[in-house]
Parts: sequence; structure tokens; C-alpha cells
Amino acid sequence: MPTHRSIAPRRTWGRVFAVVGLLGTLVAIGPTTIGSVRPAQAEEYVPVSADGTFTIRGHGFGHGIGMSQYGALGAAKAGLSVDQILTFYYPGTVRHDVGDPLIRVHLTGYDVPVKPGTTDGITLGAPPGQTMTVKDLASGKTVTGPATKYKVMVPSTSMLSVWMLIDPSTKTWGPVNIGNSGQVQGPVEFSTSGGVRIYSADGTARQYRQTIRIVRTAPGSMTIAAVNYVDMQGYLRGVVPREMPDWWGADAPAALQAQAVAARSYALAVSNPTGLWDICDTTACQVYGGQAIVDAQGNVTNLEGTYSPKAIDATAGYALYYNGAPAFTQFSASNGGYTARGSKPYLVAKSDPYDTAQVDPNVDWTVTVSAASLKAAFDKDNSIGTVQAIDVVSRDGYGDFGGRITSLRLVGSKQILYVSTFLGLKSNYWVVESDPSPNPMVLGYGRAVGNFEAASAAGPGRLAVSGWSFNNSYPSVADYVDVYIDGAMAGRLTANQSRPDVAAAFPGAGPYHGFSAAFSASGGTHRVCVYGIDGVQNPVLGCRTATLPSGNPGGNLESAADGHGAVTVAGWALDPDTAAPIAVHVYVDGRFGAAVTADGARPDVGSAFPGYGPAHGFVSSVPTSVGSHQVCVYAINTGLGTANPLL
Repeated sequence: MPTHRSIAPRRTWGRVFAVVGLLGTLVAIGPTTIGSVRPAQAEEYVPVSADGTFTIRGHGFGHGIGMSQYGALGAAKAGLSVDQILTFYYPGTVRHDVGDPLIRVHLTGYDVPVKPGTTDGITLGAPPGQTMTVKDLASGKTVTGPATKYKVMVPSTSMLSVWMLIDPSTKTWGPVNIGNSGQVQGPVEFSTSGGVRIYSADGTARQYRQTIRIVRTAPGSMTIAAVNYVDMQGYLRGVVPREMPDWWGADAPAALQAQAVAARSYALAVSNPTGLWDICDTTACQVYGGQAIVDAQGNVTNLEGTYSPKAIDATAGYALYYNGAPAFTQFSASNGGYTARGSKPYLVAKSDPYDTAQVDPNVDWTVTVSAASLKAAFDKDNSIGTVQAIDVVSRDGYGDFGGRITSLRLVGSKQILYVSTFLGLKSNYWVVESDPSPNPMVLGYGRAVGNFEAASAAGPGRLAVSGWSFNNSYPSVADYVDVYIDGAMAGRLTANQSRPDVAAAFPGAGPYHGFSAAFSASGGTHRVCVYGIDGVQNPVLGCRTATLPSGNPGGNLESAADGHGAVTVAGWALDPDTAAPIAVHVYVDGRFGAAVTADGARPDVGSAFPGYGPAHGFVSSVPTSVGSHQVCVYAINTGLGTANPLL
């Protein structure tokens, strides 16, 4: 009898690992080690003290990424040049000459949402002795006027109008006709040879170099904004003395020079050519103060400093680049002696020998924070109840204390709340000092305390949870926790497993308060919450997400051979959603021939996919006539997959 289709039986690792690519989520699945999570430590889970406060010791001021400004000062005092300072803080970047490009700065404090029928708007002015030029950018037409005040208003969603203060004594205003029209499409540009002022309601003003444009924040919007169009050198004159003390330039000019280069590079890196502006004027970007402030009596105070202009001129055109683009040169006041890792390859975490207590008052600091103040700041709706402990969940691993805090929770009498890692302090580089005599009623009478530490895949269809919990009224007695998966209760666990770290963190509680278990769950992502059961509040100990392997099944049709009136197929198949055997269907010449369960012993498959076991082989014989036939085998999906793929 002729052979219908002959494939030599084989169990080559090449084919097995070819399917590993298809079922990529399976490769990483192995036994889950419960307890390989952050231990409960007294310095990381700290109950409020008896007087209702926490004592916090920290380092630095700001995010600590990139250049430390105090560190630049220390480096300059140590004799480092501007190039050496920048190389230390931004390793791998290179110097690039960018000239003096124009930059557009959103002056955020002047945004005006204009109400129809009102005279709301943005008021501008020319310095004494200057002639104001007003230009409608839509038509290109201009008009000149005296050194007085001008107001841009919004009569409709399509037009702007400009008015001029004709008589200050009577506060009489009149329309400015640009091209014989009292209304223009805009944007409207204001310029003088000596700068443009923008006035506040109290009569004070701030003066900016070059030109100011008044733009709608969106087509048809009734909100208008002021944008300063200024060359980079002029822009930096308004930035450098706002970001770094100008007087540092007296004996450490390289520090101001490094600030100028960092500010120039940062502005180029974040600029947005397709937007209405490139950068803002606040700490959300970098602080830009303009040229001067003017009080209500007209007295002018220069804001550009004495030494900053020299540093800016000394580094004119100097920017840092990485891989052909401007470097994202973040900086902060102080890194506390250790830089933080940023989002770019050149924003590295390392010890900083220049940011020291000799130059930086922020290297070490200690503060006392009350539980009441934390509640006022973070629990506006009284969702967590009384603040009872601070729980540092994770750190980045760089520097003192195990690094900067990357996840932080406030533990309340009702529930636990994730909050800002800065906690309103100078930085996120701090530790709570343990109180040797914590408040014995920190969690209230009969309250459960604990931590849901981990939720992870323990294999196909198995979701593992772990953590610790005890009732503060009976700390030596094992507590219970309830586990909910996707809002449905999955089971109750006894928290009685050995956790010496809990005993160390809570003297008198003893070590037997850990819990760990695995639950059956379908493939895909699940939200898991664990509650401490105290019979009063049953507070949530935390919620986490865990993703179990899922997807379409896969496998291998390894042979289809003549069986004397039948074709015999053999191979293996499994579905990532389950370790249980799945069905395969055999088709001959496009017609269904047989269904078989892939439950035969295949140790090689079990080795290739830990956690799934070896019972995934199949052998099946389908009667056929004499001649050539096409034989196809399909793996039948179970769980979240969407297809029955051809093997």
C-alpha cells in the first residue's frame, strides 16, 4: 500500500522550542517561591508613635536625577570645569553647537478663559519711551502705538479684538484698528525694541524680551494664552538665575555655566515644533522669570542677575546631545549624595562625591510629621480612617536606606492607600525612624494589620498569593485573611506560617503570621485583593494584579504514516491556559476523521514547559482508502484563546 504522508517520528528540541516562541508566556512559568518578597521590617512598616507622629530622616531635595545643582557647586569649588561637571552628571553625552535658536515659552500665569459679554482679557504694555508694534499674524497687517497699555479680548470664537488705554486718569479705552478693522483673526503679536510687559490685576507687571503673542489655546476656544517668542540666549537669562542662585557665579562660575548648558539642552529636548509653544515657565518645565518685574508705581527690578549673563554668554550655543538628538538633561537642587536613575542611558544612578554637607544643606535632614497632617493631605474623603502606619513597599536599590522609595502606602483603620513617594517632603530618599515604643493602639482595638505582598502565576491555571497578617488585640494568635479574585471570594486562609521578619518588626507578635496559597484561576489578568479578618472592619491589606498564561494552544504534528487501511498521526499539544490535556481533531481530505485527547506521556514536553507536566502526547488512527490523502491536525482551544490552530 502506498504511503499517504510519511514524516519520520522525531522529538527534536528544535521543533519543541519553535513552539516555545508561539507560547512564549509558558517559558517563564515555574514553581513560585512563596516568601521571596520584601520582608516585614520595622524601618519599612512603621506604626505611628504614641504622640501621633512619625520621625523621618532623609537626603536631598528634588528627584535627584541628572545634575545636582548643589553638586555642581561642590564640583566647581573643587576645581572642575564646566565640561567635567557635565561629563560627570550626563555620562555619554557630547557637546554640540546649536547656535541661538528661537524658543516659544508659554507664560502660564496669564491664561484667560473669557466669558462672552465681558471685558476679560490679557493686558500688555510697552516700557516707557518705547513704541508698541501690534501685528495680526493672520493678515500680516500691523499698527504702531504709544507706550501705554493694550488689552486683547475675545468677542467671539473666531475673532480677537485689541483695545488701548487712551486716558489712564479716566480709565478710558479705545479700539485699535489693525488694517482698518476693530477685530482680527489673530494670533496677535506685540513687540518693542526694549521688551513687552504683561500686567496683573493688581497693577504690577513682568517684562519679557522680544515679542509676546496672544493665541487661542485651541481653534474656537474662548481661552487665550500669552507666548513669549525669544532667542535662546534671552530665554536662558530668565531661567538660569531662577534655577540656580546667581551669586554662586562669584566664586564658582563653572556651576552657573553647567546650569546654562543643562537648561539649554533641556529646552531643546522638550521643545514641540508642532504645538502652540515649546516649553512652559514653571517647575513642570523649568522656571522662567522673564527680564524684570515692575511694581504698581513703575519701579523696575532686574531679574537676570549679575553673574548668570556671563555664564550664558560663556557657553553660547553649547548643548549636550546623545545619539544625534538633544539630551534630556534633568536636574534638581540636591541628590543627597547619590544620583537617581532616570529614563535615559546617561541618567545613571551613582555616588556623588561633590554633593556633600560642605556645600549642600539638604544632604541630611530630619522632620517630624503628624499622622493628622498626612490624613489632611491624602485622605480628603475619610476613606482610610485614622492613619496608623507608613509602609514603604519598594525602593530602587541605589544608595542609603536601600535607595529611593518607589512605592509607598499609608495604612489606615479602614483601608490602605497608595500615596506619593515624596509624601510632601523634600525628596523620596528617606526612611521612617522606628519608635522603640509605638502606640499600642496604633491599629485600634481588634484591628487586623498586615501586608498582601505578592500575587503571581504559580503555573497554568494557578494563582499564588502571599503576605502576613495578625490582629493587634491578640498578636500571638493566628489571624485569618480572605482572598478575592476579580471581586469574588476565592477562599479564607489561616495566617499561621513562619515569618521571623514579622516578629522582628512587631515585638511580642511572634513569627507565625504568614500566609501563602495557590488558587485555581483562568488564564489572563486578574485583580486580587486580600482582607484581614478582625470581625470589626476587616481592612483591605492590599490589591494586586497577576497575569496567568493564556492564549491559543500549540504543539507539533510529528508524523502521519501508513497504517494498512488507516493513517496514524502522532505528536503533542497543549494549551497555555491549563495543565490538563486538551483535545486534538484529525481531518483527512478536509473531512473530520477523529477527536483524541492529548494525554499521552511526553517527558520531553514536560521538560520544555515546566509546570505543565508530561501528559500532552497524542496518537490516533483514522481509516482511509488507498491513495494519497491530505491529513491535518488541529489543537482545540480551551480558555482565553480565540482559535484552534493547525498543527
